[in-house]
Amino acid sequence: MEFFADDGAYRMTETTELADGRAAVSTRIQTILNNIDRFDVLDTFARGPMVINERLDYFSDFALKTWHGVGVFFIRDGKIVDWYDYTIEMEQA
Repeated sequence: MEFFADDGAYRMTETTELADGRAAVSTRIQTILNNIDRFDVLDTFARGPMVINERLDYFSDFALKTWHGVGVFFIRDGKIVDWYDYTIEMEQA
């Protein structure tokens, strides 16, 4: 969580509610960390304060087997202010 600004926000997918504030972001991320086996970053690039990662997440004992998507990060003063994930494809378990 040291990478997040105090007023940071995270949206897990384009259809989920925004987790707003460091405590809410931590709680939301923990739900994924408890279920993810690993993730592979397929591509990364940055333009100014924006960082984009294409990645593939692998799960076990979860509703999804894999999630392929793009994470978009907005950085301010070296900290993540906004992190939104967008789905390309999902494989159900």
